[in-house]
Amino acid sequence: MNAEETSAQNADQIVLDHLARFYDEKDIELIEKTTEDLIHVYAVKANKERPYHLLITAGMSDIPMEVPPGFEEFQFAEMMMLLPEYWPLSETDLEEEVNNWPIQVLQTIAELPVPDRTWVSWGHTVSNTDAPFSNFVLFESSLLVYSITTSEEFVKIELPEKTVHIYSAIPLYPEELEFKIKYGADNLLDKFNRYQTPEILDCDRENVCNPKHLRF
Repeated sequence: MNAEETSAQNADQIVLDHLARFYDEKDIELIEKTTEDLIHVYAVKANKERPYHLLITAGMSDIPMEVPPGFEEFQFAEMMMLLPEYWPLSETDLEEEVNNWPIQVLQTIAELPVPDRTWVSWGHTVSNTDAPFSNFVLFESSLLVYSITTSEEFVKIELPEKTVHIYSAIPLYPEELEFKIKYGADNLLDKFNRYQTPEILDCDRENVCNPKHLRF
């Protein structure tokens, strides 16, 4: 077993142990792994009490990100996204782009920091090079925030040697990304609150930065 395989296994166990603190293990399933086996994606399946699927990466937090001085607390992260309970997640369904693009978004973000020697944290946005994530949606970027749907304790994995921050990726329309860059994440989140934008993915949700919503 090489070092990369050991590293990936460690991340898997950390994430799985964390999920087991909050969810029934029978609802947790590995649904995607990269060819290199570095970034896995797990799903916590929806149930009667929880009307959404939770997707979460495992592997990103094995390697510290290159954060600026003073931000060492934020060196380690994993990504998550909430999908509506009707979202198809079977192996066959996930062969279709219409169903698997959220998984690809999470893996892309999770794989970004190492080759680009960069870091991501709360309030950051990650773009898809001016093209939609999929032919089936208009979203082109993601805003990273702490989940307000899961419990407050869920969004951080406190370990003796490090803290792993779990960021919820919120897909954005191009106009929303432009607004965030110009006015900041807090002001965009204020607009989300005003128009009751859900954290759970809604591919047809309202664009809060349409011209009719441009005023603060």
